[in-house]
Amino acid sequence: RNGRTRRVAPMSRETTDPVVRAAAFEWLGKRTAERGRPIFEFRELERGFRVGGEKVTLASVQGIWTPKLCAAPISIRTAPARPDASHPYDDSFRDGQVSYKYYGEDPEHRDNAGLRRAMREGTPLAYFLGIVPNRYLALWPVFVIEDDPAALEFQLRIHEHPGLVEVRSPGESLRTPLTPTMERIREVLFRERVLDAYRTQCALCRLGVRDLLDAARIVPNGDGGPSVVGNGLSLCPLHHTAFERMFLGVRPDHRIEVRRDILDARDHPILRHGLTNLHGQKIVLPPRRADHPDPLFLRERYDRFRRSGSPAARPPGVPPATSTAERAPTP
Repeated sequence: RNGRTRRVAPMSRETTDPVVRAAAFEWLGKRTAERGRPIFEFRELERGFRVGGEKVTLASVQGIWTPKLCAAPISIRTAPARPDASHPYDDSFRDGQVSYKYYGEDPEHRDNAGLRRAMREGTPLAYFLGIVPNRYLALWPVFVIEDDPAALEFQLRIHEHPGLVEVRSPGESLRTPLTPTMERIREVLFRERVLDAYRTQCALCRLGVRDLLDAARIVPNGDGGPSVVGNGLSLCPLHHTAFERMFLGVRPDHRIEVRRDILDARDHPILRHGLTNLHGQKIVLPPRRADHPDPLFLRERYDRFRRSGSPAARPPGVPPATSTAERAPTP
C-alpha cells in the first residue's frame, strides 16, 4: 500500500535440499525406465535437469558433488579405470557395501565434511560408478554408514530398491537390510564393458545398435564363468539365442561352426541369412588383444557344443580343431 516492495527471504538449502533430492531420484528413475538400464553418459549427468526453473547438476569433475540448492552432497562418483588398468569394482562390493575414499587427505575438507553430514542425517545420495570412459552406472539411493578417518574413507550402503526410499530423519538406523542384488549390478557392468570392448557391434553380424546388443557369457555364470571381458561376446539377440541354445559354436581359432541340422535347412531364407551364411566365418574380435575371448573359455564352450547333440559341420577348407570331443574314441 505504501509503495514499498516487500522482500521475500530466500529459501535455505535445508529447505530446498529434500525437494531437489527427490526430483533427482525421480529423474534418474524416469531415464532408467526409458532406456531399460541405469546407464548414463557423463555429459548427461553434468547437464542435469531443472527444478522450479533452477538448473541442478548431478555430477561434475569433483568426485563428491553438492549443487547450490543442496545442504549435503547429492552424488559421489568413481571414474572408470584406464584401459590398461585393472577394474577393481567387482571386488569393492561386499554385501552391498562400498568403500569410498576421502577427497584428498584432509578429513575436514568441505566435501568430506559434506559426506559426514549426510551420514549423520541419513541423507540418501546417488553413486555414479564409472564403467567405461564417459559411461556410468547409476546406483541410488546410497547411504553413508561409516566414517574411517584413519583409512581416509567412508563406507557406503546401496539400497535394494532404487527410488523407494524417502529421506530419513536424523538418527534413524541405516543398518536395516539394504543389501542389493549385487549380481544385477555385476551383470550391468559386464554388459557395458563387453560391448565397449567390441566397439558396440555384434561379433557375428556386426549389428551396431547398442540397445539391441547383449553380452553373452562364453562359460555360463552357473558354471563358474567370471564377469570379465575375456569371458564375453557381444551378440545381437538372434545370435545370442543361437549361441546359448547351441545352434552354433565358436571354435578356439575364432571360427563359427553351425549345427548340421541347421545347415540342412538352407532353403529357409531367414536361417540362411541369419545363421548358415556364418558357417566358417571368423568372429569380429575386439581391437585390444587383452579383450579377446580367453582361449580356455572358448575351448570349454566349444567342447560342450560338440557334445550337445546334433553334430556340427566342419567349415569348408578348415582343419578340425583338436577338441576333447574329437579326440574321444568312437564307442
